[in-house]
Amino acid sequence: MIRLPKLKYIWKNDPKGIFSFKKICTIFVWRCQILKSVFPASIAKDLPRLRYLGIFYCGVEEIVSKLEEGSESEIAVNFELDQLYSLRLWRLPELKCFYPGKHTTKWPMLNKLELVEREKLKILGTQLITNNGQLDFPVQHFSTKKRQSCFWIPMFR
Repeated sequence: MIRLPKLKYIWKNDPKGIFSFKKICTIFVWRCQILKSVFPASIAKDLPRLRYLGIFYCGVEEIVSKLEEGSESEIAVNFELDQLYSLRLWRLPELKCFYPGKHTTKWPMLNKLELVEREKLKILGTQLITNNGQLDFPVQHFSTKKRQSCFWIPMFR
């Protein structure tokens, strides 16, 4: 999606398994200033071939929107992004979190993580699990100080 300044939702309501996007490899979102989230939880839980996710210059508050009330809302959601190689989040001033509820996220193939100007981001994660084991990230790496506006982690195998 490129330059859709009035797009607020891709899915206003969670399709709850009606749609499947098992073959999507790349998602690129750019200049969608009032977009609130990229995926509903039911879609994000089932993206087995997603290799690249880039979100740039958007008003996104969360990457994945929370499950609707009364539908597993207290159960931790498991996001397994087994093929995700690159996650780039640039100039997302409203981004607060990946997912606002209880969850685990696994991305064993992640090789590149870029975070640029994410003033409101509270936490993306405290641990990153890779093929080589676990890599712990202290929370201060996700500080909102202006001079720490860029965070890039190259991961070598």
